Amino acid sequence: MPALPHSAAPEETAGCLADMTPFFGATVVIIHMFSGRRRSGDLQQAVEDAFKASEYNVFVISLDIVHSARADMSNKRNQQFWREQIQNGRIQAAIGGPPCETWSVARHFGTGPVPLRDQQQLWGHSTSPLAATQQIEIGNLLLQTFLLVIAELLIVGGCGILEHPAFYDDHARLNAASIWLLPEVRTIVDFPDCEEVNLNQGDLGGISLKPTTLLSLRVPSLPTRIQQFTHYRRHELTKLGGKDHQGRFTTAAAKEYPAPFCKAMALALRDSIESRIVPGKLYFSDFDPLDVSGFTDLRAPLDPYLLTHVGNDFAPRLHQSVAL
Repeated sequence: MPALPHSAAPEETAGCLADMTPFFGATVVIIHMFSGRRRSGDLQQAVEDAFKASEYNVFVISLDIVHSARADMSNKRNQQFWREQIQNGRIQAAIGGPPCETWSVARHFGTGPVPLRDQQQLWGHSTSPLAATQQIEIGNLLLQTFLLVIAELLIVGGCGILEHPAFYDDHARLNAASIWLLPEVRTIVDFPDCEEVNLNQGDLGGISLKPTTLLSLRVPSLPTRIQQFTHYRRHELTKLGGKDHQGRFTTAAAKEYPAPFCKAMALALRDSIESRIVPGKLYFSDFDPLDVSGFTDLRAPLDPYLLTHVGNDFAPRLHQSVAL
């Protein structure tokens, strides 16, 4: 794996290394990396709803730069901080879908931005212009960061889900890159506690087919939960690519997980976490728990103004410049 670059902005993370005094109470802490905006039916809401009937409190920490500078996972200090929390047993699980715009097979359709990777150069074309190279580097960095998070959880006994576009026939036909071909990813998948789960987000309420693969770490009920919320549509769903009539990349509209998909992942994660908890205490009971009171800004409550005045148009505009 290439060395991890990092942004040089320590002043932006001055409050990142918070005082980790013990937080007393049975609180399950889950980090959702690359979470994007809050919205009704999103993954955070699904996780919180899934744990309502549980005897444990759940605290979802949204790690995305749209919420806070200290949630910028391109920053080395932020990366190290959250890895240390996992190493110290303070994080029970992580979910994340690293940005896929530089990996998108739609780049090979000839109707959008040019490809930045192929199956011979999975980590990016070495001859790309400067702007594209920077885009490749940030894509590599964020993927590598989440792979390290999964590796840390693998070591300490935690749970995790990595989501990314599936490798399918278009990849083979167009020589398109996929993270599922990376040796680093294959190494993690090959561990006994890991498995790949394949699905179409269109069968779970999505607006397009969107073939997806999940790397599941100690979430054995995930395939069953996915099947529980799968409803096959009678009409054929399309694969997104190119631009719409307003000049916006069509893939932007499918960046956010549909609500049934969120519910399936949330319930599977709850199944796994509750099965691994020793009665009366969390399974990471040898460590002081995370003082979640220091991270209320990263709990990212739903924004009524955003939902009322911006709504579903916000995400495509936010990501339009890097839509593919």
